[in-house]
Amino acid sequence: MSSRASLKGKGVEILFGEGEKPLPVEEIKETPPLEEEAAVLERIGKRRPLELASEIDDLYKAIVTELSTREALAEKALSLLQEARDTLLEDPRNYDIAELKVHQARAILQRVKDARAWGSSYGAKLLAYELAWLLVLLILLVFEKPIAMGLSSLWSVPSTVAGMSMLFPMWTTMLWGGIGGVVGALYSLHWHVSVLQDFDKNQWMYYVVHPIMGVILGGIIYLIASAGFLAMGAEVTRLNEEQLRWLPALIACLAGFRQKFAYELLDRVMQVLGRRPED
Repeated sequence: MSSRASLKGKGVEILFGEGEKPLPVEEIKETPPLEEEAAVLERIGKRRPLELASEIDDLYKAIVTELSTREALAEKALSLLQEARDTLLEDPRNYDIAELKVHQARAILQRVKDARAWGSSYGAKLLAYELAWLLVLLILLVFEKPIAMGLSSLWSVPSTVAGMSMLFPMWTTMLWGGIGGVVGALYSLHWHVSVLQDFDKNQWMYYVVHPIMGVILGGIIYLIASAGFLAMGAEVTRLNEEQLRWLPALIACLAGFRQKFAYELLDRVMQVLGRRPED
């Protein structure tokens, strides 16, 4: 029967059989993974951490200059650079993590630069487009009677026509819906170009369509008003005849400006008709 003995030292227990000699405790110590660290450093090279550190310094200066008016973004970008520098100093093997944070900070800076450039180029064109829409809608609204008289002569309609509303009942609400759409687009353009400075060129279709959708929603508002659905949940008994006449135009203008409001109104109409819109 073989006898076994044990050696205990520094929390290590080594079992050995008969005729076996225990190893000294000093010989069983684990060696640090120098090979792994050397492989990582060889992979990234010695110059790359130095180049990344230099890039961090350049980004610090650029962020302070370019994002001086964007405190939240500047703070976020500077925090990423600080984390990247601390990562490089603590352990060069985490070079990939530091490089990722530097790329994130650079992306923030580039996004602001692009937004400013797009705001200057696309913003000016969209501003001219919205102002052209506004001018046309105001002309159609102000010269409603001459336009109606000209069309009545072409269509052999009696000359007693007082305005386009008699020829085309939803004329007023459509025009005011379009004006609301123009105002909403101008408000959004100002907010994203001047205030937030986060204008995205991929959103240009929103500004192109907004006045058109306002005109269409204005016509829909007239139909809803004609059906009496505007009185849902509203105290209209206190309004006089003149106020009631302008109520559809006001709602059409608000619907064009805040088009989500019009969609919510359509949802309420659908609920009244017995169909609840899906979420």
